[in-house]
Order: sequence, then C-alpha cells, then structure tokens
Amino acid sequence: MAERKVIDFCISCILRHPIKFVSVSREFLLSHHPSCDYYKNDYIELKGVKLCIGCFFTTPTVIIFVLLDIFYGIWEVISPLLLVIMPSLILIQLFYYLNIFGRGKIAKIFSKILFGVLYSIILLYPLHLPFNYLFKFMLAFLIYMLLNAIVAVTRVYKNEKTCMKCPMYKDYPLCDGYGELVRAWVREGFARIKQY
Repeated sequence: MAERKVIDFCISCILRHPIKFVSVSREFLLSHHPSCDYYKNDYIELKGVKLCIGCFFTTPTVIIFVLLDIFYGIWEVISPLLLVIMPSLILIQLFYYLNIFGRGKIAKIFSKILFGVLYSIILLYPLHLPFNYLFKFMLAFLIYMLLNAIVAVTRVYKNEKTCMKCPMYKDYPLCDGYGELVRAWVREGFARIKQY
C-alpha cells in the first residue's frame, strides 16, 4: 500500500508572516471545506466568498440566543419547556444526520440553526443554576470546551468518511479539493508535503 502524504506546517513561518498566511488561506478559513463536489452543500457563496454553513448559521444563532437571555431573560421562557425543547432539537439533529431530511443546503441550514439553539440552551443552563458566579462560569466554560471538542471530532470523522468516498483520496492533500490551497502553502513556504 502506498504511503499517505501529509502536510507538515512551518509554524514559525506562519507566525512570522500571519497576514500573508491568512491571505493565502482566506477561502479555506471562511469555508472550512475543500472546494470540490463532495462538499458543495457544506458552504454557501456570497459575492464570490465561500462561507461554511455550520459556522455562518450556528455561531450567530448562539450569539443571538445568549444576547436575548442577557437583555430579555429568554431563559425564563425556555426553562419550563426544556423537557419538550431539548428532546425535539436532539431528534431533529438525529433525523438530519440519518439523512431523513436529505442533504441539500436548505436542510443543512435549518439543521445548523437548530443546532445553534440546542448549543445555546446547553451553554445557558449552567449559568442559571443556583451556584455562585465563579462556579457557574467555570462550569459553562468546561461545557463549552467539551461541546467544541465533540463538534471537532465529529467533523473530522465526517470529513474523513466523505473523503474516503472520493477516487482522489489516495492523492490527498493534492486532490482537487485541497490541491490548489496546499500548493499555495508550499509555494509560500508555509508547509511542505511529506509521506508517512
């Protein structure tokens, strides 16, 4: 079996030239997905800029919900309905991942907005427990870190599973989805390709 290629980043080069690195990586930093057909439903394009659907719809939803709680005390409305809201949101997410709603962009956007609501409720819950402020914020921060870790691991797993379906999987990272970006990193001295 052929050795798999990996990207070896030059961290010191990136730290010395962060603006250039961001400029070279701009499209990927905003879309978080390879630019190939396998990921076309994972980003939207606005005025030629590709934006990750997950980040573009989940993050603002979380921010809006947290602000609504800070300024309008939305938790007072949500908390009596938690036993209905939480299972419903989890069930909708499960249906999406089981492909019951399809994999189109509209279904994905809807799923990400609802995921943002679920994420918000999970984050707000510890902040409304009857504990001292320091403990509540520490608990909320730990939950935030745990949620992000779960999302990151799930995303890596899903991306790997998606990429394995591609006939260019053996060519990673110089496949159609990543090749242009990786070549730019190598050309600018931010990375090199090695085999393991």
